[in-house]
Amino acid sequence: MGLTAARLVLVLGLALALPLLAAAQPATESPAGESVRLTFDAGAIRAALESYRQALEAKDLDRIRQIRPGLSTREIERFTQAFDQIDSLEVTLTVQSIAGSGELAVVKGRREDRFILKDGSALNNEAPFVYTLKETPEGWILVSVQ
Repeated sequence: MGLTAARLVLVLGLALALPLLAAAQPATESPAGESVRLTFDAGAIRAALESYRQALEAKDLDRIRQIRPGLSTREIERFTQAFDQIDSLEVTLTVQSIAGSGELAVVKGRREDRFILKDGSALNNEAPFVYTLKETPEGWILVSVQ
């Protein structure tokens, strides 16, 4: 595999996600009679995703880990390797749907990345995404990126 292809693999490994809109639903009763909250704060979810997008563009692994605290060692290594190859990154997220239940929200859409590599070459990547976010006392976090 050539150097450009290897860089592309590293950079595309970074294409790990973010975005949002919202459709709030009223609370309903669960079969056990417990109240289940089906509404969620779309503004707070959008803010978390915007923070994640900004952290990606800034190549700020500490901020990324705050929003995606469940990152594995392997994922952190992939981010580090990709960031070492990238001079700049622009991320655009287009949300196609959002659904939520209780403390979870699922967002589907398309992500577009524009990478400028250290050697000055540009790469573009576009792919669908599915993000699962979870509401915590500290705010919304990404728990799954597909």
